[in-house]
Amino acid sequence: MSYLILTKHCGKCNQEKVLTDFYKNRAQPSGLSSWCKVCILARGREPEVLERQRIRQQTPESKEWHLRYAKTDKVKARRKKYNRNRSIEYPEKIKALSAVNNAIRKGLLPRPDSFMCTCGDVAKEYHHYLGHDKEHYFDVVPMCCICHRRIDAQSRHGTTKSSNLQNRY
Repeated sequence: MSYLILTKHCGKCNQEKVLTDFYKNRAQPSGLSSWCKVCILARGREPEVLERQRIRQQTPESKEWHLRYAKTDKVKARRKKYNRNRSIEYPEKIKALSAVNNAIRKGLLPRPDSFMCTCGDVAKEYHHYLGHDKEHYFDVVPMCCICHRRIDAQSRHGTTKSSNLQNRY
């Protein structure tokens, strides 16, 4: 009986490696990163950092296409439906976000992009670290989008990746 071993070529080290040696990446046609895990880790980069760099390196034509696509009626309708559902589902978050945006507009809070995130990237938004209650509207920390999403996901699930691993074993 013969076994089929699927391999992929690493674009960094030029070696054929087993598919499990690659991170998942839905943007790639193969569904896997073009570099193996060893090469990515040797470079000291996480896959999300590589994705951030890829987005920054978009050509002017692709940026123009994305801007035109964002203005289509289909995208506008989808965004409107999403925002309506979000305001119904999370009214306290919307009020807290509006309060922070109004404070920035009036000059009471500095813009988040005048700060650096803990990861070293420029902060893009504020994180309500004490919750979205009215008394905590302005208890915020500037963060980049990726770190903010990560912290929100951890608080939603009440756990971190390292504690997930500890709970498993």
